[in-house]
Amino acid sequence: MDNSVIRGEAEPGKLERAIQVLLMAYFIAIPFQTVWVLPWIREKFQPPEVIFIPLFILTTLYFFRNRHKFWFSFLDVGVLAWLGVNVFSGLHSGLSVSIAVELVGILYLTLMYFVVRLAISQQLLKRLPNLITLGCVIAALIGILGWCLKAAGIDNPLMDNIDYLPYFGDIFGRARAFTHSCGMLANILMIGIIIKCADCWDKKEMSRRDYLMAGIMLCGFLLTLSKTLICLIIGLLLVWHFSTTQKINRKQNILVWVTVLSLSVFYFFNTHFLTTTKPPTDKKLLKEFIAGDPSPVFHWNSYQLVPTKYYVIFQTNIFAIKESFPWGIGPGAMVRYSAGLDRKGLIIPFFSDSDGYKGTDPHSTPLGTLSQLGLPGTIGLLLLWGIVGYGCYLARKCKGNRGLTIGVTASLIAISVSALVTDVMNFRHAWWLLAVTAVLWRSTGTVNSTGDSQ
Repeated sequence: MDNSVIRGEAEPGKLERAIQVLLMAYFIAIPFQTVWVLPWIREKFQPPEVIFIPLFILTTLYFFRNRHKFWFSFLDVGVLAWLGVNVFSGLHSGLSVSIAVELVGILYLTLMYFVVRLAISQQLLKRLPNLITLGCVIAALIGILGWCLKAAGIDNPLMDNIDYLPYFGDIFGRARAFTHSCGMLANILMIGIIIKCADCWDKKEMSRRDYLMAGIMLCGFLLTLSKTLICLIIGLLLVWHFSTTQKINRKQNILVWVTVLSLSVFYFFNTHFLTTTKPPTDKKLLKEFIAGDPSPVFHWNSYQLVPTKYYVIFQTNIFAIKESFPWGIGPGAMVRYSAGLDRKGLIIPFFSDSDGYKGTDPHSTPLGTLSQLGLPGTIGLLLLWGIVGYGCYLARKCKGNRGLTIGVTASLIAISVSALVTDVMNFRHAWWLLAVTAVLWRSTGTVNSTGDSQ
């Protein structure tokens, strides 16, 4: 009798430890997004998904046995609203195979949010800056390895095939490690650098090991040669602002947010246009970055603005919004839609020779949401982002985990800026940060909940 009681009490402890280990493994696996290619689903099922299966099962089992530990966050409203508008748009647009696949992905990210939010322990939360640093350092080292191999003349999948950049000229390529693109690797490393700096600032110390970890992440980040550098600058500026402003300093507040806005506008502008004094003629530049028709869209003295391929995507989003407002063309439908517009010649061609062009994603979270999910999706997105912003604001008032809270807040704002030209709602690491935000928010005591945290 006594032995069975002891076993019954010990089992939840083992189960909880297993869940924490799987949570750590999942985050470290996030940058491993192109390890293998499977039939039919291609690169959609990777190491993070392999880890998520037992993580989801064990977490479900744990809360089935410990129902009193289940709690509600106001952020859940925004997350479920986002899922709901996607399902509504998918059903309204006709549930095609591509739309169904997109909805499965959104459901998976929603479940991942709930698993992380409910399962992460206070002990793991306190160690989270170190865990994020570890995962990002591993990703950075893989990217650095790829660059070194490429520099030695050895082609490898850890680098992309771009060997020319505007304003830079010829390059070796851009580090991407096992992520989908150099931009994705840069986005992941960005949150590692921001959170590490925020944590060290809060502790008011930075050891040699911290310098080494930050240096590795920054080196890997720079080798991506990504425009995400502007978002990183914004994130670090906000870490400084949130960490040094104890009382409301109106002058500093205005200066910081005007700088953030200015950098965001520059980021958007520089992505959609190439500023030059003469029409581009370099074949590499025209193939990889410039729209199929390189005719300038604006002249000013000797300068001219040449549209990039992102400008073509911007045009595509605007066409989709005009044609499908207020309901949108459906989740994940932009690839097929953009290819159709290109074939009909309704927009600037993506390539000078459009044969074989298969379309592209929206490459903008706000415009992509409005074009694919329509007005309901935009309302759902604004609701989610608004709740997240409010949660970050309240969480920063709490002295506990202050470094992590500032790092997560600055990271989410930096990711929101990158969302101007990127589809961030499919980023696993962004959903992780949403879950952590809910946990940090709860620690302030402003959210009604039931049960104790783990």
